[in-house]
Amino acid sequence: MSQQKRPLALLDNAFLLTETTEAPKHIASLFYYEKPADSGEDYAYQLYNHWLGCNTATAPFNWKLAGINPLRPFWIEDDNFDIARHLRFHRLPDQASEQQLLNKVGELHEEPLKRDRPVWSLHIIDGLAGDRFAMYFSLHHALIDGMTAMSMIAIAHDNKPLKDSLPLWQRDYPDFKLSDQSWLQRQQKMLTGRIDAAQKSAKNLVGLGHLSMQLIKEAVGINETPLTIPFSAKDCLLNGDASSQRSLATACLPLDQVKLVCHQSGGSLNHVVLTCVDEAMHRYLGDIGAPLDAPLHVNIPVSLRGKEESDQAGNSVAALPVSLADADCDLSGRFEEIGKSLTGLRDLVENNSKSSLETYSLLTGALAQSLETTSTQSLAPGAAHFLVSNVPGPRQTLFQGEAALLNWYPVSALYPGQRINVTLLSYDGKLYFGVVASAEFLPRIELLTTYIEAAFASLAKEFLPAKPSKTKNKSARKKTAA
Repeated sequence: MSQQKRPLALLDNAFLLTETTEAPKHIASLFYYEKPADSGEDYAYQLYNHWLGCNTATAPFNWKLAGINPLRPFWIEDDNFDIARHLRFHRLPDQASEQQLLNKVGELHEEPLKRDRPVWSLHIIDGLAGDRFAMYFSLHHALIDGMTAMSMIAIAHDNKPLKDSLPLWQRDYPDFKLSDQSWLQRQQKMLTGRIDAAQKSAKNLVGLGHLSMQLIKEAVGINETPLTIPFSAKDCLLNGDASSQRSLATACLPLDQVKLVCHQSGGSLNHVVLTCVDEAMHRYLGDIGAPLDAPLHVNIPVSLRGKEESDQAGNSVAALPVSLADADCDLSGRFEEIGKSLTGLRDLVENNSKSSLETYSLLTGALAQSLETTSTQSLAPGAAHFLVSNVPGPRQTLFQGEAALLNWYPVSALYPGQRINVTLLSYDGKLYFGVVASAEFLPRIELLTTYIEAAFASLAKEFLPAKPSKTKNKSARKKTAA
């Protein structure tokens, strides 16, 4: 019987081809769990020991890379799967602070995943205050995008506490399947695939021509809606070669308040978030002595999946540039300017095909990567200053066995030529931000997340009606009684 395999798509393989020691291409999550009642202080270590005995894996956790040609790799099953090569335990000092945990996760996030085994890792971290422990879970971006990762992690948890619960690498992920077709069947499929690819390439050329014409119109100022031209970001400390050292900072906003601001302002969640991030980033750059006197440009990953494709393997996303507000805008002006840019982005997505957007994103990413690889980034403006990604997650509380998942922070990868990434996800009534930065160039990154929370508080104050004070209510009741 022939060996089962699954070829990587071009976009998936791009994450392998562009990976370096300084720029690993895995995405991750930081989970905070509450230890079950009466479980004992060593619950996390007991869980680690129990899981070490779970030495079989389902797809895709038993997939590893194969293939001699780096341009045509494929996934195969690992016949020598060993959970000890993926599962680790760490104990922080007792009553460790949040910053100690973030420092540890930053260190773990620096290491590229080894390719001689399935490309994932899970670290259990004990020692946190308040009967909590943490997990850091990483998975290579070549295998999965943010939307699919969200579906996978939901499957990897339970909707209620369970005493006997499978670890994430032994659960069933239906859309991750290898092919066991015969050689003849594979050749027939390859021929059909090449015909389809030729037809798709022709459509892509037409689509790229249409998209290019839109950008040309924007460049000469005759476009109907504002678009952001790639590689037009003004040089600043956010761009350039990244070091291998990573720092991590987090923020959290109440989702009901964010949605209320969206409703009152008429903006989307992305609109509100980008306004807060824009305000915070300009403030942060000023504080570290590197102010930017121009609008920030950000890459926004736009999912190209249909609803029925949300949990499939691989990547289906386009990273598209968006210009934010002028540096000297006040908060309301910033909100207005970003709204115009998002209108342009929406028109770009609606008026171009999925394949042309995907190809456009690949081409701009490849150019950014080539500039970074050849150390010639100073010869051209940056594709964008940084990436901002937003992924919706589960609305209800999840459980890992009997342990409740309290907090869930995304920990992402750096885009070529960029030194910082801002990713957020919604879970159980909160909006969680994970900021990853090249620590050598961007110090005190925790200031940025503090400023994001402060910017949202100011935005809420501007758009939400003020609550009447208790003193005024009492006065009103006295007058009524009189």
